[in-house]
Amino acid sequence: MLVVGVGKATRLLRFLLEGAKEYRVEAVLGARTATGDSCSPEEARGDASFLSQVRVEQAVASLTGALEQVAPMTSALKFGGQPLYLLARRGRQVPRPTRRVTVFSARVVEF
Repeated sequence: MLVVGVGKATRLLRFLLEGAKEYRVEAVLGARTATGDSCSPEEARGDASFLSQVRVEQAVASLTGALEQVAPMTSALKFGGQPLYLLARRGRQVPRPTRRVTVFSARVVEF
């Protein structure tokens, strides 16, 4: 389900940010892009052949619990009234506060 706010209802979306969410991630180990996601071309690729499924599962499992998280410059969060992704497209980096998040579970579905 994708929730979309229209008009004045947009300001109510902030209350949804506090609820529990579920994410599914697909990653290419060793790949690097300018934006940190698959929306921009790959800039470099390192050798990730030393990573076994067991090592990746252990690393993913270690990402649970209370964590401090910094929003990427490609997010829609605002700085000075401007979305971070617009600033990033202009080549600007701005300080972003950390946010405390809780990851209840993380697992590798396919390797």
